Amino acid sequence: MALVLVSVTTVLTIGVASSPAHAWNPANDGWYKCYVDGKWMWCKDL
Repeated sequence: MALVLVSVTTVLTIGVASSPAHAWNPANDGWYKCYVDGKWMWCKDL
């Protein structure tokens, strides 16, 4: 299971700001489940 750390600034740019959120990851051709923690968003691939 991969763990990805994404800056909230980047997240807001692509319009994913809710917690938890689902974000598409084209590199792995799959979805991530993401949680916002302070200024960071942690994402785990499903």
